Amino acid sequence: MSYNIIVVDDDLEMNSMTSDFLISKGHNVTSFDLATKALAFIKTKSADEIDLIVSDISMPEMDGLEFADHLRQVVPDVPVILVTAFGSIETAIEATKKGVFDYIIKPFKLNEFSIVIDRALHFRQLKKENESLKKQVNTGSHQFGQILGKS
Repeated sequence: MSYNIIVVDDDLEMNSMTSDFLISKGHNVTSFDLATKALAFIKTKSADEIDLIVSDISMPEMDGLEFADHLRQVVPDVPVILVTAFGSIETAIEATKKGVFDYIIKPFKLNEFSIVIDRALHFRQLKKENESLKKQVNTGSHQFGQILGKS
């Protein structure tokens, strides 16, 4: 299944490697070098058009933690994975408080990265299905109506 993923990293080599890997897995990838550019793009999309956001933490203009904060207001149900070369327990705790799905420390192995991506996309799919089922229940589209029977 193909998902829409946004990659944000000011390190062009890392951005390219991450994007290429996700594209090789069959996903649609839109990449940005700055969180401010990505946020402007995301604001023009509906939440259903974005399945996952992968962002570096250390970037100019807006860091990944601030970016995650803004994302919670704009697309609260889209999982966010933060990637950093300077991991610390304090940063991981702060990221978790901001609702980040996962936190990965560079350098990482692509198979480990793939597992985290798959978990996040599965989580997103479950959220979408849950919302769809809630709408069906609330609109009464599964009522039995005027069924007649004889036993």
